[in-house]
Order: sequence, then structure tokens, then C-alpha cells
Amino acid sequence: MDAQLVALAASGASALVGAMVTDAWAQARGQAVGLWRRHRPAQAEAVEAELVSSQAELAAGAESEELLRARMEGRWQGRLERLLEEAAESGRVAADLRATAEVISGLTASGAGSVVQNVRAGRDAYTAARDLHVGVRERDGSRDA
Repeated sequence: MDAQLVALAASGASALVGAMVTDAWAQARGQAVGLWRRHRPAQAEAVEAELVSSQAELAAGAESEELLRARMEGRWQGRLERLLEEAAESGRVAADLRATAEVISGLTASGAGSVVQNVRAGRDAYTAARDLHVGVRERDGSRDA
């Protein structure tokens, strides 16, 4: 197999396994299953079941997380390499895999989830979605007697 395709499969596997521990997992799983549905529809259900199983195994964390992630990345890299090898139109599959990996990486990089904040506060309360710089003014030291 071409070194570029091996690297592509490794990149896709890394993105997929990385997404398993994020809020974007459902969307990432859908993207991965969609890849199989487009190119190997008969395998799509089995792949989806294996993805669910892999994510559950990673979430349970029975082993060292780093070791488990490495094993899973290897497993999914192998699946992606087989998909690339089996496809007669491997150029199209490679382009589709590249695009799918980019989408999955984008989902995990952006957080792809939504955040809802409900804040009730009195005086001097601040909230922000990113950086917040607050300048505090000196108050008048006099008191009403």
C-alpha cells in the first residue's frame, strides 16, 4: 500500500479515536459510518457496531488510556487501510476519507457541542465565552450616615 494512503488511514484513525472522548462523538461516528455506507454499504452496520463498542471500551478505561488509545488507533487504521485497498475506486475513497477525517477533526477542534449558561448574579458579576478583562474603578469612600 502506498505510504500516503497509510498516512491517510493513520490520520483518519487518530481523528476518529480522538473524537470518541468528546461531545462531538455522535456526529463523528455518523461521518465515519457514512464513509462506509458510501463505499462498502454491506459493512456499514458492522462498522457502526464496532465503533459503538470501541467508544464504550475507551470510556470504561479498563487499561491505561494511552495504551488503549494506541491499540484502538491501530485497529481503526487497519480497518481504514482495508477499505482503501478493497475499493476499486481507491482515489475517490481516499479523497472521501481525507474529507471525512477533516470534518471529524473539525468537530473535535471546535467542540461541536453547545453550551448553555444560566447566570443569576447581583452586583459585580461577570461572564464571558472567551477572554474577559475587567477594569475596577475606585469607589467613593464616603458613606451615608
